[in-house]
Amino acid sequence: MSFHRRFLLLLPLLSATSPVPADGAEQRVDEVLERAHDTHLETLLGLARGRVQAVGIVFRHGAEQRNRRVCRRMILRRIMKKEASKACS
Repeated sequence: MSFHRRFLLLLPLLSATSPVPADGAEQRVDEVLERAHDTHLETLLGLARGRVQAVGIVFRHGAEQRNRRVCRRMILRRIMKKEASKACS
């Protein structure tokens, strides 16, 4: 099973205020990255008890799309690790 599929199965939410269906989680990550790009924020993505705490990435001019893909993968992996550790404890 792919990482992306496992992520969607384990993470039924990615919302600052309320749970989001699993199929909406990927869209939420995209929205978060778009907002971070638009405002050029330097913050970190945190997930605690189903809430996005702080979100953002700095994108450089020439490598903007590559950075967005890398950051998106990093965010999904971090969320996946946190969900897995919660399930094990």
